[in-house]
Amino acid sequence: MKTTYISIILLLAGLLYAGCKKIDNYDAPNSGIYGNLTDAENGDPMVLPQGVGQIRMLEVNKKYPLGASPIGLNVNSSSAYYATQLFADQYLVFPLAQSGPFIYPSNDSVLVTLHPGKMAQVNFQVIPFYRITASVQDTTVTYTITSSDANTALGAKLTNIYVMINADSSLTMSTAGNLPGTYYANRFPISGVSNTLLGVPQTFTIPFSTTHLAPGTYYFRVSCTGSKSSSQYNYSKVIESTVN
Repeated sequence: MKTTYISIILLLAGLLYAGCKKIDNYDAPNSGIYGNLTDAENGDPMVLPQGVGQIRMLEVNKKYPLGASPIGLNVNSSSAYYATQLFADQYLVFPLAQSGPFIYPSNDSVLVTLHPGKMAQVNFQVIPFYRITASVQDTTVTYTITSSDANTALGAKLTNIYVMINADSSLTMSTAGNLPGTYYANRFPISGVSNTLLGVPQTFTIPFSTTHLAPGTYYFRVSCTGSKSSSQYNYSKVIESTVN
């Protein structure tokens, strides 16, 4: 009886081992995807801070029509995105609406086939709500904001403009969140904002003493939003400048 019991235990252990071994034989996902976001109106790379904007992927699997959970890929500060370790399959890929300060004019997904061990390139053209150019001399920031044709067609109104300074180059509305009145003020709102400012160079001098920073090298940036921007902010490029 005891021998029979031991034999059954060994048999079950063998089956369990074989089952686990079979599961472990599946190949790990080794496909990938990458691409860039460019301005559909002028062909320039989009100006986006790190993590603003997302590419959404939906796996198309005939065996499971409802598909797997959506995959979200963040866009980096170079307006690029990428992902590895994906299963080889077909995917619907598209920029996620309202995930960044842009309009996706195509408003459609792209069907992409990922092959084992290979990377697929998929680029997207989007349109920023606003474009901002800026330059800095000491603590004086000169900037010009223009509205894209698509944003203008929506009847958008410019509502908020901020000038930012920080010792860290990752300048966003979050990382430079101290408004005037706080000890380390690093984000300064512009007053009198309206569409009359569009296309006209503007100048703002940061009251440097209110930042409680010592003279040295810092990073500057301008951001803005409008009535049709879904609470998203467009940004100028980050500018490095020395404050005397």
